[in-house]
Amino acid sequence: MYQGHRKFDFHSCTACGLCVPVCMQGALAITGTDIGDSDLFDLLMRDADYYRNSGGGVTFSGGEPLLQAEFVRVAAGRLHSEGIAVALDTAFNLEWTVIAPVLPEIDLVLLDIKSMDRETHYDCTGVYPDLIWENIGRLRTMDKQVLVRMPLIAGINDSDREIADAIAFLSGWDSLLGVELLAYHDMGLEKATSYHGAIGEQEAFLAPDKNAMETIAQRFRANAIAVIGY
Repeated sequence: MYQGHRKFDFHSCTACGLCVPVCMQGALAITGTDIGDSDLFDLLMRDADYYRNSGGGVTFSGGEPLLQAEFVRVAAGRLHSEGIAVALDTAFNLEWTVIAPVLPEIDLVLLDIKSMDRETHYDCTGVYPDLIWENIGRLRTMDKQVLVRMPLIAGINDSDREIADAIAFLSGWDSLLGVELLAYHDMGLEKATSYHGAIGEQEAFLAPDKNAMETIAQRFRANAIAVIGY
């Protein structure tokens, strides 16, 4: 309450939900559903015929699904017991003790790589990539199929050195299916602004142009790394 008016401050929100029942206009609601692994399994298995006929499966994504690692492990294990393929989309920025128990239930790891420069990675994500690189080193020793996904931002992580370092980092990985190059897009800006107000310099981010994307793709291919779309 501020000067006799109810005011919602998104920056102070802890998602506790206490504001929802007292909102006089009924304008607030909690979205999303709490669900257990059994209920999720039942829901996903409604499409079992589609997974099997298409050769696809279920992907655990996010956010970061490994923040609920035990849930993912159990749910993926149940899917595996029915012959459903499972993929995991992750940034790998967790302790290996969290990651390792989940991997036996995963057929394909969709691995995000943001930047090969430590300082650039920190500036753009708020964390240094050392733990990620350490985990990737462990993953390389396993017979686990991996698709690396690289979002590319002009002037941030598309330089000659960045691409050369990424190629060197990924070369010789026998179970690497390839690299998916993802040109930056700003489709999330409107949503972010509606929640948190103006977000300033992020609006200046640009995607590499088509020629730059093609050049980057050719460099990966020239080093025997397949490019899966860009």
